[in-house]
Amino acid sequence: MAQTSMVTDKPMVEELTSFYSEGVKLDASFFWPGEGNVAADKPVFIICSGFTGLKSIHPARYSRFFTRMGYPCFGFDYRGFEKSEGERKRVLLEEQIEDIVHAVSYVSSHPKTVGRPIILMGWGMAGGMIFESARLLLENDKINLKALVAANGFYNAIRVQKALRGKEGWQEFGNWLQEARSKAAVSGEVPEVDPFRVYPLDPVSEEYVNRVLRAVPGYNEGAQVRLNFADSLLRFAPENNLDTFEKIPLLIVHGDQNALHPVSEAESLYKKYPGPKKLHWVPEAGHTEWMLDENQKFQDLVVAIDRWVRELK
Repeated sequence: MAQTSMVTDKPMVEELTSFYSEGVKLDASFFWPGEGNVAADKPVFIICSGFTGLKSIHPARYSRFFTRMGYPCFGFDYRGFEKSEGERKRVLLEEQIEDIVHAVSYVSSHPKTVGRPIILMGWGMAGGMIFESARLLLENDKINLKALVAANGFYNAIRVQKALRGKEGWQEFGNWLQEARSKAAVSGEVPEVDPFRVYPLDPVSEEYVNRVLRAVPGYNEGAQVRLNFADSLLRFAPENNLDTFEKIPLLIVHGDQNALHPVSEAESLYKKYPGPKKLHWVPEAGHTEWMLDENQKFQDLVVAIDRWVRELK
């Protein structure tokens, strides 16, 4: 039975909290509808940031809109970022996947949200990481995972790297990475690199990062990362491990002009995903330049996600 959408103009209420992931204390927030009453039939959105993202950026942005529709939301900062504990400059996807697992476990057992269905949403790099996290949670009947939302993600890192760099660029990157590894093996030093040397941005996304994201307090702490981020990234291929998702509904969201994560990534995931699924294209949109509260594309997307959730059985 479809749920009833509830829209309010009252601002959301942020409740600061924290939880632990492998003994590391992570900074987090619940975001509640401003009227103070959360409808009993509303799932909670757990919204996960992409690469170098912070809870104060896209998780808070989506929450400002979802809470107006009556949804409780939850966001957090990965280990090593902002107020979360953990080594700075250490960025490993495997550890961030564990952080998502523990975020879901925390929300599932919290007195205010225990038993409530969960929509696990990942933006950008987390669009793929949520699958790896969900695989670790699906056998647990105490986790009420209702659905997944993968927004502008990628699902095979080497395939994306080759698409972005081209044949010669991919070879040059491989040579650079091997040279850096060799120097580290001889010197014993732990190299630090520009994260976007490993994870290259398209020009439109780079302009957005420089203009919007770098203006956010705390964002520039991710200006350098350890070299082992490259190895962690290149191992990442979540679409190869989808066999346990036959019953979990999935909404794939993707900008139809995304130059950072090619549209073929969304098409490949849609083809391989074994469960109920829907592919939603954001029209005339790249990766992230439209991710602004006042942008109509973003506002239309939030409405589309709400409609999809309400149509779930």
